[in-house]
Amino acid sequence: SSSSSSSSGDAMLSGELKAAASKLQKEQAQRAEKERQRLEKERILAERQRQRQQQREDEARAKRLEAAAAAAAEEERHLRDLEENRGVSLRVQLAAAPASADAASSRGIKRAADKLQLPPSVGESLMSQNAPKNGAMLFEVAASNGGRTHAGVLEFSAPEGVVLLPEKVATCLWGLPSTGSGSDGGSSSYTGSAAHQAGAGSPAAAAGPSSSGSRCSGQVWVRYVRLPKGTYVRFQPELRAFHDVVGSDPEVLRSSLEQCLLGYCTLSQGAWWLC
Repeated sequence: SSSSSSSSGDAMLSGELKAAASKLQKEQAQRAEKERQRLEKERILAERQRQRQQQREDEARAKRLEAAAAAAAEEERHLRDLEENRGVSLRVQLAAAPASADAASSRGIKRAADKLQLPPSVGESLMSQNAPKNGAMLFEVAASNGGRTHAGVLEFSAPEGVVLLPEKVATCLWGLPSTGSGSDGGSSSYTGSAAHQAGAGSPAAAAGPSSSGSRCSGQVWVRYVRLPKGTYVRFQPELRAFHDVVGSDPEVLRSSLEQCLLGYCTLSQGAWWLC
């Protein structure tokens, strides 16, 4: 009886030891798995951080290269302008705003339909480069939509950072707004891609945009240029109303167009003309 009881106690102790060992192994495996998961998470986070850092470095490098290319292009343009403009170079980005319709007429200036009002700093820069030696100061005006035209300068009195554009210049950059039906009964939608010439008093002139304010916005580039004297120009009427008002007599046509030209100081291929 004593021997049987001892064997039973040994068996129970052995089972308890095995259970304890199994539990210990299970706990050790769980701790090892948690540690593995922790290390894997840290590895993933470190890899993501490395990738973000690499992306930032790549973006910074790309920006540096882009800035260097832009600086090189700007320097090349500056040198080219100096050569073409006899030592004068100016290119500024300004906020566009509509000019007052009577800004020139109130002062008795007739040839002002395509003249800008620029800030005083632009005038100071040009005067410091002796720009008047090249004659009338003329400019290329370019908008972000690809519109491009040329203009003169009325005065250097605009607020700093702003250029005031007359209606003709705004139309060349952004085109006329859509209108209703034309004189031929069809609908018309104007764009800045074709030259437009309307006779004085024609429906096209009367139906021009009520205000350039809605179109005349955003940033434009203004660049000083020397332009050759024009020797030939051809106009394309946009509406049949032009011939209805002016007629088809060559002399009358010539007189009307010449009268219109008296209000402008520059000619640009593909530009709009409002007469």
